[in-house]
Amino acid sequence: MQFTDPRLDAIWAKVRAQRRLTHDDGMTLFETSDLLGIGRMADWVKRGREGDHVYFVINRHITPTNVCVLSCRFCDFARKKGEAGAYEHTIEDMLRMVRPEVREVHIVGGHHPDWPFEYYERLIQAMHAAHPEVQIKAFTAAEIDYFWRRWKIEPKESLARLKAAGLHSMPGGGAEIFSPRLAKDLRYTGKADPDRWCEIHGIAHGLGIRTNATMLYGHIETMAERVGHLLRLREQQDASGGFLTFIPLAYQVGPARVVQRQTPPADSLRTIGAARLLLDNFPHVEAYWVVLGEDTTSIALHFGADDVNGTLEDERIQHMAGATTPAGVAREQLFRMIRDAGKIPVERDALYRQVGGPEMAPHPPHSLAPSAAKPRPGSVSLGSAPAEPARSSTARSDLLPPLRGVAIEAVRDKVLAGERLGRDEGRWLLTDASLLDVGAVASEVRYRKIPERRVTFVIDSNPNYTNVCVTDCQFCAFYRKPGDKEAWTLTVEEVLEKIAFAAERGATTVLLQGGHNPALPLDYYLDLVRETRRRFPAVTPHFFTASEIHTMADVSGLTFVDVLDRLWQAGQRSIPGGGAEILSARVRTRIAPKKGGPESWLAVHREAHRRGFTSTATMMYGHVETPEDVLDHFDAIRELQDLHGGFTAFVPWSFKPGNTRLEKWITQYQGPNTYLRMLAVARLYLDNFLHVQASWFSEGKRTGQIALEFGADDWGGTLFEENVHKAADYVNTISVEEIVTLIRDAGFVPVQRTTSYEPIREW
Repeated sequence: MQFTDPRLDAIWAKVRAQRRLTHDDGMTLFETSDLLGIGRMADWVKRGREGDHVYFVINRHITPTNVCVLSCRFCDFARKKGEAGAYEHTIEDMLRMVRPEVREVHIVGGHHPDWPFEYYERLIQAMHAAHPEVQIKAFTAAEIDYFWRRWKIEPKESLARLKAAGLHSMPGGGAEIFSPRLAKDLRYTGKADPDRWCEIHGIAHGLGIRTNATMLYGHIETMAERVGHLLRLREQQDASGGFLTFIPLAYQVGPARVVQRQTPPADSLRTIGAARLLLDNFPHVEAYWVVLGEDTTSIALHFGADDVNGTLEDERIQHMAGATTPAGVAREQLFRMIRDAGKIPVERDALYRQVGGPEMAPHPPHSLAPSAAKPRPGSVSLGSAPAEPARSSTARSDLLPPLRGVAIEAVRDKVLAGERLGRDEGRWLLTDASLLDVGAVASEVRYRKIPERRVTFVIDSNPNYTNVCVTDCQFCAFYRKPGDKEAWTLTVEEVLEKIAFAAERGATTVLLQGGHNPALPLDYYLDLVRETRRRFPAVTPHFFTASEIHTMADVSGLTFVDVLDRLWQAGQRSIPGGGAEILSARVRTRIAPKKGGPESWLAVHREAHRRGFTSTATMMYGHVETPEDVLDHFDAIRELQDLHGGFTAFVPWSFKPGNTRLEKWITQYQGPNTYLRMLAVARLYLDNFLHVQASWFSEGKRTGQIALEFGADDWGGTLFEENVHKAADYVNTISVEEIVTLIRDAGFVPVQRTTSYEPIREW
């Protein structure tokens, strides 16, 4: 592995030699800017333990009550007795919550002032009697400690009684961060302190009760406190050896407002990767989708995580703190998260025993996600009971995979030497190379081209002038045929009002596009350009895709070259790259047969560049294309860029199938890992493109942040108005202030730019 931070070389040497990392090593992991370097090391460790297996469980979260005697400053779940929103479930209520297919019940709640210990004991007895096939995971160390504080039931006695009642394991909540400073500042001094928390877990381990461990991060803790917490867990595991899983919990910004912003996804990925490297004696590290979101969870499966938790059904603690994820997900959604990462879903029980067989079904044909590798010889048997966790710093050498990266090093050497990649290399990068390896090289190439940690963005809007279209593209939910009751066309003045709205909000670019409306004369388009230039001199008219320009030519009886000349005379200097879809004759015949083949799009941009226009190049993937079609697209725009250098940026995004005729034909889910791979491969293959854009709009803001680590150097724009994706039931909005915050939180410097990528101001 090659690292951009030389300090990681020494850590990597330790990891390979199976030597334990130190506190200083942990601090380096949390301080380094080489996020993908952490991920690559953590993924190597994870694959040595589990191959490509990722666990999930069909489970049910039950919170008996949110009535609590404590007043932890960070908690939005707890209520005082009689307070609005307080609730108490009966045992009968909770028994009815468990469906037949559930394999694990997870029970935690507030520290109720009146419920005696015997109530909790009866709950476990009743749950076990009603659902003997379900494993019960219940009561944090903080709750066990409270039983002693309130009812004077010693932890060893309470745990023994609960185990006799049917308890199988304990969750890891209540740890927060092991720090006296934070216990005081966040007012959780009435809970079990770090020593007591560890003591109770040690007692549980001694009784044969397996447990989990957590860490609540992303509030007011320091990185040293995070590292100290992880090492204290490692120390306890050395002593008692009963921890199954480490679960980092990203703090949710709810009404408590301990902090003002949600933990950036890069910080969560860093924490998961660092935990996998530091907690060498923990069997598993979990990416908890409730706090991370589904996309970041899927990406985290490349950063050392080997578990995504489960279906949950009715998670309350994180959601009362402001979590925006669903309160539960279906089994298929867990599969989707796992498979998009190229991993193999393995259903487990609460003790990590395999339920049934691994879900070995391959990815759908032509999926661009990496192939799921077979388990390596010597990997842990998933059919057996979980082995006791190792209590030393070394792992078994026969569980470690052979070193990877020989091919990626050849690619790296070639691109850094300025040599052009060929199709064989492009195909390997798209289908089989390690995602983080590809991302690391793409990031290195990005910094060779643009050395500063600057990320540009533009203040813009994307209105439409008509939805009338005669082209009948299979992928489009926006268009309506002439005469349709939902068809509309704006007047020139109505469009200019939309441009005025954007200009008043600081827009310097307006991307205007619409359907292929045969009723609109060429003067309509020319008037839009002329009036925009006259009334809004600070706004660049980034108008009309190649297919719209062909429509203008057809309607006016001119050639598209004549139309380009008229647009130039009217004052236009830039055209958008939309309408490219995939520049493959096979694909375009299938999804947009009336648009013409690849040359139809390429010819407009070729002539536009020759005349002095700049343009962007786009690609909409995730429908019927294969890797070969993607390479056709890359080859076509790379060859065109060689001629005149007229492309300012490459912008990929995934197809949104909602309400389209193509929807029923789509079998592949194009998730965040596929997007990051596409972006990174583009950065490597399109060697003559300076800018690659992270599409926060189509892929989500958090995935957009991560894309900045995979070769992207631009954030796109504000898109004050957008209707095409909206028609496919996909809506995403953003403000200038949020763009600036997201870029900064991702560790970069936000720079506002023009359409032509000239900097305007650094924020």
